[in-house]
Amino acid sequence: MAAGVGRGGGCLLSTPSVSCLSLQCGHNAYSHEILGVLWELALVMEKLPSWAAPQPVKKNLLTMRDEAYIYPEPLGVVLVIGAWNYPFALIVQPLIGAIAAGNAVVVKPSEVSKHTSQLIADIFPQYLDQVSVALYLMLGLS
Repeated sequence: MAAGVGRGGGCLLSTPSVSCLSLQCGHNAYSHEILGVLWELALVMEKLPSWAAPQPVKKNLLTMRDEAYIYPEPLGVVLVIGAWNYPFALIVQPLIGAIAAGNAVVVKPSEVSKHTSQLIADIFPQYLDQVSVALYLMLGLS
């Protein structure tokens, strides 16, 4: 029997870890949270050049000699509020779309999911621009 897995297949580890994802206890977390985020990221990376490309405007008799395009522009600041049931995926998936659109983002993880909030607080500053993504945490609540 693998370390951290009990007879019922449930995880006996007191805190989540990366090694737990390969065990039985991490199967649901990996398939429901991590894979969805990876698929979203792959889709955005594939489609972003076409989404950001200028779109030509239909011409009529008055604009026949003109070149008119619609240029996608960011709208401003996006607030992403995390939920307790899928705390990682419901923060990162909207974050990917908001950053791809060029917006600044304020992220507020769920105060119910303290471990995921702490994980996000640890990894976001390492990989994201702190000017574009602000993180609002309330970790001290009981």
